[in-house]
Amino acid sequence: MTQKQQLAQTLLSALNVLGAEFADIVDVLLERPRDFSHGDYASPLAMQLAKKLKKNPRELALQISEIWKTVPGIASAVVAGPGFINLSLASGVAQKVILEVLAAGVQYGQQAPNQK
Repeated sequence: MTQKQQLAQTLLSALNVLGAEFADIVDVLLERPRDFSHGDYASPLAMQLAKKLKKNPRELALQISEIWKTVPGIASAVVAGPGFINLSLASGVAQKVILEVLAAGVQYGQQAPNQK
C-alpha cells in the first residue's frame, strides 16, 4: 500500500468517528497540489459531500479539517478557497516512506497478487 493509500485510509477512519453522516464515504480523494506551499496533499472531499449532506462546503471542510488535525502524522489541515483541505505531513512521515522504499527496493508500490 502506498503512502497516499495509507493516508487516505487513515483519514477515512478518522471521519468514521463522526458516525452516520460520513458512513457512505468509500474514498478520500487526495491530490498533490500544484503549489507545494499549499502542503503535501489537497482534498476536495468537503465540496464533493456538501450537496449530499446539505451543508456549506467551506463549513464542512472546517469540520473535516478539525478531525484530520488529530490524525497522527498530519502536521496541519488548512481549509482553502470554497472547501479544499490542504494537508501537510509531519516530517517523520516522509522519512518513514523513504525507509520503506529503500527496504522494498524494486518491489515498492507493487501489489501482491491477491490484492486488488
